[in-house]
Amino acid sequence: MTGPVEQAETVAFLSRLASQPPVETHISRVFLGQNTVWKLKKAIRLPFLDFTTLEARHRYCLRELELNAPAVPGLYRDVVPVVRRRDGSLGINETSPHGDYDVIDWVLRMARVPAGDFLDVRARDSGLSETLLDETADAIAVFHRGLPAIANVRPDMESITRGNARSAL
Repeated sequence: MTGPVEQAETVAFLSRLASQPPVETHISRVFLGQNTVWKLKKAIRLPFLDFTTLEARHRYCLRELELNAPAVPGLYRDVVPVVRRRDGSLGINETSPHGDYDVIDWVLRMARVPAGDFLDVRARDSGLSETLLDETADAIAVFHRGLPAIANVRPDMESITRGNARSAL
């Protein structure tokens, strides 16, 4: 079985660890601790992704870390397992030479970003200046230019956008 039931215990554990319920996106649950954030991929399948297996969630956590860590040094820390110990309790980032635990999910561990640093908060509180918008667009363009090209691929962005919008409803 995949989906909310499969991850209910992990969600409850991470909520206790963060001392609050997660922030939900259409594909993840983000648990905001005091100094640490744990991002859990939802065990879901959408037309543009499939996170229904433990292996897929691990692979995509690693891929997100690989793609994003260079752009924001210090924010993306690592990918760690959520484990069930032999006594039935859950833990995170457990290492044991004897393998006395089972990995039940994977999370991307990140540093906590101050709430005031998010663009939606800045927009709401004081607006976004043209300078900030230009600098943000320039930074994104530089990041995208630095990515390797994918041979023989010319994405139909209009179709992709429509598909993503339908899937997110």
